[in-house]
Amino acid sequence: MGMRGIGSTPKRSAKKAALISVDRHPWDKPGLSRAERVICFIETLPVTAGPLAGTTLRLRPWQKKFIRAVYRTDKTGNRLIRTAVLSVARKNGKTQLAAALCLCALSGPEQEPRGECYSVACTRFQAGRVFSEMVAIITRVPWLNARINIVRFRKELEDMENGSTFAVLAADVACTDSRRHSFVTTSSLRSRVARCMMHWAPH
Repeated sequence: MGMRGIGSTPKRSAKKAALISVDRHPWDKPGLSRAERVICFIETLPVTAGPLAGTTLRLRPWQKKFIRAVYRTDKTGNRLIRTAVLSVARKNGKTQLAAALCLCALSGPEQEPRGECYSVACTRFQAGRVFSEMVAIITRVPWLNARINIVRFRKELEDMENGSTFAVLAADVACTDSRRHSFVTTSSLRSRVARCMMHWAPH
């Protein structure tokens, strides 16, 4: 099929995408906790900018601590945390972490059938920074690039295997409260501190 608008990628069939996908990922290893699967997924992703571009992402201890806290589960395997706020100084990888967690919910170990992921900010431009980082990662990871359709002019992503979607929203245009979301990241800036709120579906 042809391109779906300016800057989008050709839409592939789910069957064709599945042929390129990896049969078994590192986070599928038995015995890993939910948080460990998320960490394992993120640490297979590439660094896309800066002096370390081209290397594999390595989470810092405070980032791993944050992930372990929000993905800890009860005896039934359900998460205990649904909303988390992360405040860090600028240039400390907030956007990269938010993009990686979005991809984790879209196509990684936290994926669900026909899930909905969103990036929300005061302006569409600011929210689009997470989208841009996700696209930079997707185009560098063959199995992600094979299964995710990128619609650049609308800043949307579609996983053609599980039917999940990602979209960019401006806070003053749409509210996610009425949407059946799987994962939402909301960014805001206060002086030299970057604040990111993340909200997960209840499972």
